[in-house]
Amino acid sequence: MGIHLVSTPPTERPDQRRLKLGNYTADIIVSKREKNLCYYVIQRVGSAEIIDMQRFDTPENAEAAAYAKLKRWNGEDLLRQLAI
Repeated sequence: MGIHLVSTPPTERPDQRRLKLGNYTADIIVSKREKNLCYYVIQRVGSAEIIDMQRFDTPENAEAAAYAKLKRWNGEDLLRQLAI
């Protein structure tokens, strides 16, 4: 069970970065309200469901962790496909 968001057209945010690897995307979001507060939010491409979200103190740390998590999620998909 995950958090479900209503799908809306994406809006450009200068404080946000997007990574894409395989079937997943990760948005790196810098808080406008709190200093030294960033998140990564991972979703499957084409889905509004958030499958992972973590908090970090810098965008660089969030991006590095998100990339590692994207590699893991894509690896799990590959293992599922090989098991079929």
